[in-house]
Amino acid sequence: MMLSTRPSYSSRSSARPAMTLIELLVVIVMTALILMMVAPRLKAVTTSSDVRSASADIATRITIARQAAIRRGRDAVFHYAGTKAWTMIVNSNGSMTALGDTVFLTSKYGVSMTVSTDSIRYNARGFASLGSSQTFELSKSGVTQTVCVTAAGLVLQRGCTL
Repeated sequence: MMLSTRPSYSSRSSARPAMTLIELLVVIVMTALILMMVAPRLKAVTTSSDVRSASADIATRITIARQAAIRRGRDAVFHYAGTKAWTMIVNSNGSMTALGDTVFLTSKYGVSMTVSTDSIRYNARGFASLGSSQTFELSKSGVTQTVCVTAAGLVLQRGCTL
């Protein structure tokens, strides 16, 4: 004769323990409170990151203009207007050809840029045609970073001091 080894589920005492509705609500409220405390810090981190990225992008584009002028033995120009920037190489006939794409700082990074002139022209030896250093100030929600181009054309990312 064989005995059955299957458990009997007829009694309520063998029910599995589960979370009550009150416990579930407490967990949800605690999670919401933690998220509310962390959210402002995440916004500050992303704002700072956007400004740093835009600053690096502008510095890179200016450097590309300088390197293109030296490499090709022709003038190259970094242009900026409002919140967009682009780089051009001057051809032998005087026309200009774009080097890369145009960056729109507001739509890409959400930053604004303050400058005093509209372009930096590099000669074939890589020297800028600036009388003095040029500063680009990029800002977003109170976070500001500067890119400086010295009168000789050197690009510095944290102000105009070496």
